[in-house]
Amino acid sequence: MKKYIFILSILISALNSFAQDIKESTFLINNANQPCITANYALSGDIIEGAFIKKMTDAKLNKSSKASNGFKVYKKVIISEITKETIDLYYKVEDNKTSAILTLALSKGYDNFFKKEIDSISIENTKTYLTKFLNDATAFLFTQQMNEQVVVVKKLEKKLKSQSKIEEAHTKDKSKIESKINSNKLDIVALKIEMEAQQKALEIIKTKTATFESIEEVNALKKELSKQQVTAEKATKKYNNALEEAGTLKENLKKAEDKIADVALAQTATKSEIAEANKKINEITTQLANLK
Repeated sequence: MKKYIFILSILISALNSFAQDIKESTFLINNANQPCITANYALSGDIIEGAFIKKMTDAKLNKSSKASNGFKVYKKVIISEITKETIDLYYKVEDNKTSAILTLALSKGYDNFFKKEIDSISIENTKTYLTKFLNDATAFLFTQQMNEQVVVVKKLEKKLKSQSKIEEAHTKDKSKIESKINSNKLDIVALKIEMEAQQKALEIIKTKTATFESIEEVNALKKELSKQQVTAEKATKKYNNALEEAGTLKENLKKAEDKIADVALAQTATKSEIAEANKKINEITTQLANLK
């Protein structure tokens, strides 16, 4: 957290150094060179323009309209920090990838632009206005970053909810498998008893073959023996199938437990991401408070 705040502090210092690059200049507006004030900020053009539009919107000014040479204009407005007069405020934002230039020009109407020799106080107020605008632009940047983190948190919370549902499904599967395992254990005991009983019955019939002498008795015994062999084989097969099922159920239980463990790890990672995003939100909130 301290590291993140330190980085933000460095960013603010860098912004302040760039914001001092405020100077008077001239730009072509309405086919004539007009006096302007420019300010260079170490922020993207999107941030500078977004922050400026927000500042105008917060001041409850009407939307700007297109002027000329890339300028836009807020017509018949009062910017009390600059002048108490009603003015047309021209502005232009130039994006230079790692920085942006905001240019302002003030007009009393039509092409009657403010000139230093006549409107020196308003010109100086404009420079101060652009210097203070750094805070507005920085706050706009931090607010965007915070909103991005809020979106990240919402997505992660949705992801965590989905992971919880998956964990719940795997837990239910595990419970079903454990129930089958318990049932299978009982089946194995019963089937083993049945198999041993049928095998014992088969052995008894085999023993009887030595005591019969007539063909009729021998043939009858053979039929009984054949029938008992089938019965014993079926009992043995059922027992073996139950043993095989026990092995399969054990494997399935391991898979279910592994899935639950994997989801638990994923949930831990997601919770960590949520905590990190919330930490950044708190850090940005602190920086926003420090700007005021």
